[in-house]
Amino acid sequence: MSSATDVSPDGIGVNKAAPSGVKPRSIEGKSRSHWNSLLGLSFAVIALYCFVGSDASSEHAKYFPPFRTGVLANMVSTLGGEYYNIALAIETGRGFSDPFLTPSGPTAWMPPLIPYLLAPLILITGNSVKALVVIWLGAQLASVTLCFALVRRMLPGRPPLLILGTFLLLLTMQFRLTFQSLHDYSLLMLLLNGCLYWDFCRDPLADRRSTILWGIFGGVIMLSAPVIALVWCGLTIRRGIRNGARRHLVLAAVIAGAILTPWIVRNAVVFGRFIPLKSNLYYELYQSHFETPDGVIDTQLFPTHPANDEKIAGTRAEYIQKGEMAFLDDRKYAFLSALKANSSEFARRVGNRFLAAFVWYRTLDEELEPPIPGALTFSKVVHTLPTIACLVLIAGAYWRPLNRVQIGVLLAYLVCLAPYVIVSYYDRYTYPLLGLKVLLVVWAIERLSPKPAAISTES
Repeated sequence: MSSATDVSPDGIGVNKAAPSGVKPRSIEGKSRSHWNSLLGLSFAVIALYCFVGSDASSEHAKYFPPFRTGVLANMVSTLGGEYYNIALAIETGRGFSDPFLTPSGPTAWMPPLIPYLLAPLILITGNSVKALVVIWLGAQLASVTLCFALVRRMLPGRPPLLILGTFLLLLTMQFRLTFQSLHDYSLLMLLLNGCLYWDFCRDPLADRRSTILWGIFGGVIMLSAPVIALVWCGLTIRRGIRNGARRHLVLAAVIAGAILTPWIVRNAVVFGRFIPLKSNLYYELYQSHFETPDGVIDTQLFPTHPANDEKIAGTRAEYIQKGEMAFLDDRKYAFLSALKANSSEFARRVGNRFLAAFVWYRTLDEELEPPIPGALTFSKVVHTLPTIACLVLIAGAYWRPLNRVQIGVLLAYLVCLAPYVIVSYYDRYTYPLLGLKVLLVVWAIERLSPKPAAISTES
């Protein structure tokens, strides 16, 4: 007999015999598979449509998103910018170097995982940009589809249309990043969702084998993004202390640290400095403080970035002439001097980034928004939904306590956004949080609904 789960006071569920009307597990699994396949196929069709538009003339640009004459928004051929440039340097034998394409020597500007994954693909495809775009875009869409699948598994028994509608509503705001751009955010989303789903399904420190795998996974995360690493560390510490598995906690930390150590040693040997993951923290602080009007990144900043500034006396020339460390030292000194002279200005900019991340939607460029009446207002409304959901869950915890999964997701959402609020922010940085946003909004809707629904068990 199939089993089912009713909502318990903590919201996790209690096993009981399946009542009439609850689908057996096998049928639920087939339903999930059909939804996932349909979503993946739809994504592929949309991506193909947008990909065709990447070669459109300026006159025909109006037939492709954002449907503006002369605006070609498809940027997939950049292949992650600095990531591609470093991978190309690795493939051609120059090592982990040259983040801005022009030969400039060793770098730690970007985390190492993606360039080392991309370099073999460059070799296999003969550096065919179109082939690399197809592979990366396919992986990105697979990551988004898997995000939906994992969210559904973390919301067992909820109406599929509620989950799908919430997912698509929030994904609409990220249309350009999903189908017309390529960067690290899809991999980071996959790692973040995998981290939370693993912790949701079972205790990652339950036994020695699970701890070793969890530690390896943590090492991979640490080679990818410091923000996701914070989530992994938080989950590991919570599990280790709460379950009394301190030895397994130490083992997982040692394994993750051992995977990260060669990169730290390389940076110490090459640059003579302790650089745990990436070197450009003070450049991010500098550009948010000096090169934006209010601390939030938009397209006005891009021409001054070393990746784009090819002028003879531009920032790329300065970077090449001084070298990475001296270039970054100048930005560090300028930022710290400004902070010391006027800390309230930095606080004002942090406040603006907080509002942009949680409350007030800031478009990267209004020309990238479709010329549809109300489109920008729609984005602004949707942007506030996760914040409203957080407030509903926190306030509602007074009457109905949050379960450990909800607390974990809520904290992960806040932890992931906090560094960007402090350092540098624009909409790309929130993309990996798509799955978390869906969970928060669906949970908030349930809190506001008068009657909790029965929840069927899913494996």
